Amino acid sequence: MSHRGEFFDPPDIHVGDEVYYLTKGQANLFNPETGEVLNAEEGDFVHIPVGMWHQVWNFGDKKVTFINWITPQLWSDEERGTSINFEKKSAFCKSSYKGT
Repeated sequence: MSHRGEFFDPPDIHVGDEVYYLTKGQANLFNPETGEVLNAEEGDFVHIPVGMWHQVWNFGDKKVTFINWITPQLWSDEERGTSINFEKKSAFCKSSYKGT
């Protein structure tokens, strides 16, 4: 996401846990189902639990870059995971690594 105000749409949901590691900039993660917002900065790891809707917004002045991975799989067998019934509500979890 290179410019202020950019975001990905529509919101995603996956059948596996997703982790972001922010390498540049500041990202705001939004859960449209619960309204939860998490601010992540360079060096932060963000865990997005399985079954949690999420969007990422760039409200900062820097380009946002991050590395992400999903385990065990990205989508369900039924296109993009949207037909999966997740019973529990999830929340973001963040930790930081500011090492060199």
